[in-house]
Amino acid sequence: MIPEIKTKNIKPIIRKRIEEITEKLKSKPEVEGIVYLGGLANTEYKDFIDEFSDIDIGIFLNVNRKNIPNWLQPFSFYIPVEKQNGEEIIMEINDWPDTKKEAYGYASEIVFDRNGKIKELIDRKTTFPKEYRKNLLSHLLSRINWSVKINPLKVIERGYIYNGEELLNQGLENLLDLLFVYNNKYPPHAKWKIAMLKYLNYCPCNIEEKLKECFRIEEISTQDIIRRRKNILLLTEEVENKIKEEKVFKLDEDYSEYEYRNWTPKKQLNSITLYDRI
Repeated sequence: MIPEIKTKNIKPIIRKRIEEITEKLKSKPEVEGIVYLGGLANTEYKDFIDEFSDIDIGIFLNVNRKNIPNWLQPFSFYIPVEKQNGEEIIMEINDWPDTKKEAYGYASEIVFDRNGKIKELIDRKTTFPKEYRKNLLSHLLSRINWSVKINPLKVIERGYIYNGEELLNQGLENLLDLLFVYNNKYPPHAKWKIAMLKYLNYCPCNIEEKLKECFRIEEISTQDIIRRRKNILLLTEEVENKIKEEKVFKLDEDYSEYEYRNWTPKKQLNSITLYDRI
C-alpha cells in the first residue's frame, strides 16, 4: 500500500472489471501474454488504485507488424467503471510497451502467458546492466553539478531569480533519480518517486526531512536559492560518498569526464575531436 495516501482504494472493483476484458483478450490467438502493471498488479510495490488512477496493461502480440489485428485498441482508451455507491467513473487504460522498464520490473503481474515466454522477456528487458548503471550515475551527477552547483550562481548574477529556483527543482529531480539508480532500480514516474523511496535498500538518514528542506521555498530571493542549493548539495554528497565507497568510478576517473565519453546520444559528430587529442 502507498504510505499515507488519503484517497480510497478501489482496486477490487477495478480488478473485477479488468478481468472481464482480460478473459476476452485471452481468447484472441494473437495474444501471447497479458501483464498488469502499476497499481493494478498484485505486488507490494504499488498495491493501490483510486479514482485518479489510469489502468496500465501490457499486451504482447505474436503477429507481423503489418498484420496488427483490428480489435487492438489505440495506445490509450477509456472504460466506464461502476463504484460501490453506484456512481460511474471513466478510467483511462494504457497499453504500455516493454520499454516501460520501471513498471514491468517492479510493479507487474503476469496474468496470462500462453507459451511461458513473457516472464523470460520481462526479466531480460528489465535487467539493470552494471555498465548502464555507471553511465546513468555519471550522467545524473553531471546534471546535478550544472543544475545545482554551477548554474544557480550564474543566474543570480544575471538577476534571474526565478530561473535559479527552477534550476534547483531540476537538480532535485536528478537527485531523486540518482537514489533509485544507485539502488539498481529504474526511476519511477515523478508522481511516485518520493513515495517509492521506502522500497530502496539505501537512502540517506532522515531523507524525508532533508527533502522537505530542499523543496521548501521561503521566498523567491537570492538568499533562499543559496539555502536550498546548500541543502541539495549536502544530500547529494551523501549519495556521492556511497558511490565512492562502492568504487563505481576509478580513483583517477572523474564522473563528468566519464559521462562525456560514454553517455549517449553523443554530443559530438566526430568520434575524436581536437579536445580529445589535446
